[in-house]
Amino acid sequence: MKKIITMMLLVLSLVLVACTPSEEPPTTVPDVESIEFNMTSTTVAPGEHTLVAKALPEGSNQQIRFSIQGIVSGVSITGNKLNVGNAVEDGMKFTVVATSVYDPTIRATLEFTVVNVGVEVVEIRTEEELRAIHTNEGGLSLSYVLMNDIELTAPWTPIGIAEVETDSGQIIPGTPFNGIFNGNGFTISGILVESEEPLFNAGFFAQIGATAIVKNTTFEGIVNATGWSGGIAGINEGLIENVVSNVRVTVTGTSAGSLVSVNRGLIQYAYGIGKVVSETNPNTSGRSAGLVVANDGSMIEVYGDYQALETPNYTAFSPSTNPMYMLPTVDMKTSSTWASFDADVWYIENGTYPLLKHEGFVPPVIVPELGITIKNTELNHDVEVSSELQINAEVINPEGSEVIIYALKEAVAGVSVSESGLVTFDTALISANFQFTVVVTIDGTEISAEKTFTGVYNPEIVDDTVYIETETQLLNLLAGQTNPDNLSKTFVLLNDIVLTSNWTAIGIAPNEDEGVVGVPFTGVFDGQGYKISGISMPGGGWNKGFFGYIGTTGVVKNTHFEGNIEANAWSGALAANNSGTIMDVVVDIEVYVWGNNGGAIVEHNHGLLKNIIVLGKAVSDSGPTAVGLVVTNFGTLEDVYANVDTVGTPNLVSNGGVADDGTHIISAESFVAAATYVNFDSATWLIVDGQVPQLINEDTVLPEVVVYIETEAELLSLLAGQTDPEALSKTYKLKNDIVLTTDWTAVGIAPNEDEAIVGIPFTGVFDGQGYKISGINMPGGGWNKGFFGYIGETGVVKNTHFEGFLEANAWSGALAANNSGTIQDVVVDIEVYVWGANGGAIVEHNHGLLKNIIVLGKAVSDNGPTAVGLVVTNFGTLENVFANVDTVGTPNLVSFGGVADDGTYIISAESFVAAATYVNFSSDVWTIIDGSTPVLKQA
Repeated sequence: MKKIITMMLLVLSLVLVACTPSEEPPTTVPDVESIEFNMTSTTVAPGEHTLVAKALPEGSNQQIRFSIQGIVSGVSITGNKLNVGNAVEDGMKFTVVATSVYDPTIRATLEFTVVNVGVEVVEIRTEEELRAIHTNEGGLSLSYVLMNDIELTAPWTPIGIAEVETDSGQIIPGTPFNGIFNGNGFTISGILVESEEPLFNAGFFAQIGATAIVKNTTFEGIVNATGWSGGIAGINEGLIENVVSNVRVTVTGTSAGSLVSVNRGLIQYAYGIGKVVSETNPNTSGRSAGLVVANDGSMIEVYGDYQALETPNYTAFSPSTNPMYMLPTVDMKTSSTWASFDADVWYIENGTYPLLKHEGFVPPVIVPELGITIKNTELNHDVEVSSELQINAEVINPEGSEVIIYALKEAVAGVSVSESGLVTFDTALISANFQFTVVVTIDGTEISAEKTFTGVYNPEIVDDTVYIETETQLLNLLAGQTNPDNLSKTFVLLNDIVLTSNWTAIGIAPNEDEGVVGVPFTGVFDGQGYKISGISMPGGGWNKGFFGYIGTTGVVKNTHFEGNIEANAWSGALAANNSGTIMDVVVDIEVYVWGNNGGAIVEHNHGLLKNIIVLGKAVSDSGPTAVGLVVTNFGTLEDVYANVDTVGTPNLVSNGGVADDGTHIISAESFVAAATYVNFDSATWLIVDGQVPQLINEDTVLPEVVVYIETEAELLSLLAGQTDPEALSKTYKLKNDIVLTTDWTAVGIAPNEDEAIVGIPFTGVFDGQGYKISGINMPGGGWNKGFFGYIGETGVVKNTHFEGFLEANAWSGALAANNSGTIQDVVVDIEVYVWGANGGAIVEHNHGLLKNIIVLGKAVSDNGPTAVGLVVTNFGTLENVFANVDTVGTPNLVSFGGVADDGTYIISAESFVAAATYVNFSSDVWTIIDGSTPVLKQA
């Protein structure tokens, strides 16, 4: 595929040239047919040599990449420079490969022979001689050998100077150790590396160069650094073999490795047992702590004691374990674990970690300890292939006929384990991608071991629409799902989901190079505005993404995706291949590729990307131009936006380096400007100027819509007779006193069971900010009258002085016919006149809260004062509501049924102006002076 794409780009460029007016005819570039080396000699001494090769025929593309065939210690290539280290043995042969960049299938090889007369070996016996590596002339390129154990008595400065990466991504080369360090089987203890200044790439070595060899050494001590540090080295580009790291590595930031932080070379026949700690990131987070942080090289027979390291991470950049090599202590002290280690170099016995042999080595006295381990190394079990799994437990240092007890750590539906350790699965009860932990115990002891397995099962999904509300459901139904029928369903999120397990792509991405057709997701994934966070796809690989393949009918929408994806190259955040529709999504995924071609949205786009906000970024070791929003684009992008300051790349398309023209990768200011998102659906997105838009879900708290009112005309047009539910849900605030000169019509419509009227409530907020509405006039007959017809449960009326007159046949109230919400901190100076019975000086029916209210008005009825009251009916609450007995016109709290007030609310004229009456009123809202009626404070 990569070759095809490269050729397509070349053809396109030729077509563009051909279409450009020119006096000269277009030049045809011949295809590369072969490559030949042009070297005067194939024998090389230690040092740097220039590699020369050319592509044939003449005039063809001359871009050639050089590499070494296989793994060759002490030899490296940078560009066209061949570097041979001093440690490379005389007569060693290796092969260099020259490959056409234009057509990687065209290549040539040439064998070289090393001529090395040898270098002087510096023997080290004392701490002073060890420290002299820093000061010896050419000390970083010499060959050293330890002659005995050395214990350091003072803090250690790492050997060499490590490279530095600037904030802009530029790499400033360091001065690595490029010699030979042969510990001869001895131990360097007392290592203490620390600094009061920020410290990165720390270790016994800062950086081990490409031609260096470090071998046959045990390192013991402590490394305390800021970040990106390891027990043996910060960075390794050479060969580390037959070593032990018993170094405790603690970083206050991120990235701690027991052996090294970054490995770009070869580590073999080694193990780490020193505790590693990243104080910033837990072991489940990227760039945390592990055997190594990032492995861009090779690791052969490299082990870690996960109990001693206190982390299961084989690599920590994107946390991933390796059950073959990350073992419990009991396995690390079992001789069979080390069958591939050289017995001439290592002392290997049950009951102890392997020990390096040296001159005068005396085997330790080992007291065998009884233990138990689970030997299974394949931790994923496909239930469709086999409904049984045998647990292979082994007693270490048995003392007799020990009996092993098998059990599940926690019950898992459809999973059982027998007395002999046979796990069986009932497919009628299990779901896909479930986990279970088996515990083995030596009977009669507390000695046990455990191991967690993942059962993989893709049962048919029966329902056409599947609702997902837990991590388990999401993992079971979609992670690694490859059943075409299942991939055609509709999946709907019901809430946010946080993933705590690594994710496996949905569907299988097509790969022409390997003849993989792919299995697409052809259904609908609707996040309903919710977020999936904790997405983690660590380790290498290609064609990675949350979805492997979205088919032409596939739709992914209304979802916020957040997490981290790591790959060798050619991968994308949401999908490796999108041929469908991705719409209304937030992509907050960091895509990290070691090589080229990572997409901050998708890898290959053949479909539609629409209304997308990119909060994540694409990162490559090759720099920002090696990645893009997408890797290739044969589809459409509409209203797709990324912040130029955070997306990590200037490219719209990474393959071919097609820079964005400012259409999609925009300034930080434009990224938060509401005008940018004019084509986004306001029912799907919450768009506030100055903020990044967010998806709306059922749990979203929408911002308050405030409408300010300062004239009679505005008050009348906005609220008088208003029955539109949307308008009735807003927040209204007065900016001054308003005098009405026109008759008033109630806000909303009161419910009426007798006439089967449900009503239309005011559900917003009316905040008078201490101001007065006077001149309220609602004349004539009628029922269920009030300034508000209906205040709903969420409605709030507050901080307002109401003054006026209301006339009705009966059954009406001053502020509202029906209050189911909150009326608080108001003055009611409205005269309510009913010809018949049941008028309320405050409201008619109260089902809500009446609080901190002063009644200056009155209720009047042709039937006399007992036919009216403060309210007509009350099913709600009254708190700190006060009326003057001399002016309110009624003795009743509730008019219907004639419930007289007991003096709690209808009080004497003296109490009505006493400051003590209003002790529960807020002084921030009211001006309270003894001897006067309280007054609302104005904004």
